[in-house]
Amino acid sequence: MSINFQPLDEYRKSLQSFDWLYDYSDDHAFWAKSKREYDRLWDQARISDDHRKVWDEEQRRRKEEMEKRDAEIRASFKFSN
Repeated sequence: MSINFQPLDEYRKSLQSFDWLYDYSDDHAFWAKSKREYDRLWDQARISDDHRKVWDEEQRRRKEEMEKRDAEIRASFKFSN
């Protein structure tokens, strides 16, 4: 298998712009295209330590962002007496 590695700054941008919720899509063509892109991004992280560090950083950033968003949503449902 031959992998074309993106420069790290371009790779980071690709991770940040990737639609991580593609797996929920009802559109099979969109899902298949996104799955191929996910596999391409993951292959780079799997083989290159530098790309893996960027992958891990982006996953941590996304997790923190989602936790913050979830906390804001939960707080919006709290009613004061």
